[in-house]
Amino acid sequence: MGTSIKTTIQCENLAPLEKLTEEINSGALKIAVLANNGSGKTFLSRIFRLLEKNHLPIVIENGKAETDKLISFEKNFCKFSFKVAETKDNVTTIKEDISIILNKGVVPNLPLTNYIYHCFNEDYVE
Repeated sequence: MGTSIKTTIQCENLAPLEKLTEEINSGALKIAVLANNGSGKTFLSRIFRLLEKNHLPIVIENGKAETDKLISFEKNFCKFSFKVAETKDNVTTIKEDISIILNKGVVPNLPLTNYIYHCFNEDYVE
């Protein structure tokens, strides 16, 4: 029997993504996100960027945290969760289970991750 991978992503108030819940079943850990302009791809990539080991410290300036720009307009928080479960020979192992909560004006506690995320977006091109 082969390996199957279930990836679950949930976010609330991540800029244009008011509420998103997706489950992807695949045989690999590579995922590409294709969507219309303005639909939230860049915001997804920016929240993954917070997980980079060499990410610079988040700064609060004039009562605003750098991460505030990821939160939807007129909202005070953003929730993001990402889970990867691998099933092989009828045994399921959780490979990644992270959550990030952003509150306006607060430096978030960022989880440690088991993976390195590569996001190619407009920021990467620049």
